[in-house]
Amino acid sequence: MKKIILSLLVVAGLSACASQENKINPGKVTITGQVVNRDSLSPNTVRANFQNPFDGDGSSPAAPLDADGSFRIEYEMPYGQTINLRYGNPFYTFFAAPGDSIHITIDAAKLGKEGEQAVVFSGDRGEQNNRFMAAYDQLQGHRGWFDDALEPDAFLETVQSRLQTGRDSLAAYAREKGLSKEVVQWMDNEIVCGTLYYAAMYREEEPLSEVMNRLFTEVVDIFDTQYATSSMYGVDLGWYIRRGIADMSLMEDPEAFLRDFLQKVQDKPAGLARDIMLYDAFYQFEQMFPGVINGFAEEVPPLLDAEHVRQLFARLTGKEQKAFEFRPTPLAGISRITADMQTEALPQVDMFQYLAERHPGKAVYIDVSASWCGPCIEQFPHAKTLEESLAGEDVVFVILWLESNFDAATALIHEYDLNGEHYFFSSDAARLFLGAYGIPGFPTYLLMDKTGKPVNMNAGRPSDPRTEGQIRELLK
Repeated sequence: MKKIILSLLVVAGLSACASQENKINPGKVTITGQVVNRDSLSPNTVRANFQNPFDGDGSSPAAPLDADGSFRIEYEMPYGQTINLRYGNPFYTFFAAPGDSIHITIDAAKLGKEGEQAVVFSGDRGEQNNRFMAAYDQLQGHRGWFDDALEPDAFLETVQSRLQTGRDSLAAYAREKGLSKEVVQWMDNEIVCGTLYYAAMYREEEPLSEVMNRLFTEVVDIFDTQYATSSMYGVDLGWYIRRGIADMSLMEDPEAFLRDFLQKVQDKPAGLARDIMLYDAFYQFEQMFPGVINGFAEEVPPLLDAEHVRQLFARLTGKEQKAFEFRPTPLAGISRITADMQTEALPQVDMFQYLAERHPGKAVYIDVSASWCGPCIEQFPHAKTLEESLAGEDVVFVILWLESNFDAATALIHEYDLNGEHYFFSSDAARLFLGAYGIPGFPTYLLMDKTGKPVNMNAGRPSDPRTEGQIRELLK
């Protein structure tokens, strides 16, 4: 009991130190850095994942390294939260708030070597981030799946137990290392949000709204915005929408789905969490069914707490127009996979411009996939069916293989008899493409119209019966 009380004391009363950083007050964050001691195998790009819940168009900018290994990334953040910086395979987690200028030195020769500090932060919050990253690397025991065989009550008890174990470990580590309250708060939020992420997938195929509501309101109060410093906070709220609030049986009728969702969410506490949920749900539906949210243009804004989010919602509904931003980004390191499974290197090109010039007058349905991605592979049989349904139409099917193994990719092309065109990206080209166009992950589906313009950066999956209609709309 004494151990539990001590761990609670470490995290108790810390919400005050995070409260100011969790208010929406957008501002630019500047991340500069340098990768030293590189060799010929070292990657030539870095990518920062900001997980901004109000930026569905791209919160993962990438930057190429200059000749001396230096890089610079600028991004407007809505509030303070953790960021994941990727160089090579590992992620390096740190905290930033609007207005911060952070410098990162990465020693490529020390990467992956136990006991070596390969990454050093300086500038704003430099010392706090060095301590936070060390704590983050040590305290990962809270991550992992939960057993679907557990009965719901036992599952919730297991979640509570894992949270307590994580906080006990944090309390002991904080005392040993003398962590500041600020760093402890950041790490506590990572433990909570990381645990919720895995817990939300318990018996994922079953409708368990009552269990999920207990998880997100009793085991953890997801509306407590102290947790918002974790980059997983918006992701967890997305899971809460899907499994605890939304009636997924209404998905066939988008307007009815949104009407039901709005009725339920308006009773939730006002503030950042509700703003994120409202914006996320309506943004996603606007991408899938353009115009469907316009009927809610007057109902939603009064429920939004932050003026910044009201302005963003106005853009979605057309009350405040924002042009589609498309900045061509020529990339080296892209190859076309030929019919005999060889590669044909492309010159440095912007992928969208290349496809537009290659297929004039045709719509293009693009699948951004990875050879290791289970959900991507699950869609391949449906992709074949979609191709057959649209045979003879002016549409081209393209798969972009990013962060993939070439042999695995070609094996999948053979196994699922995937026609259309296939393009393989080098590691650097993949990171720059994902960052430049804000691709959130795998799989992602994109649509280009017959003029060669990208018009939908969040198109439906092949398994979605509405996707064929989205494509046919572009063929008119």
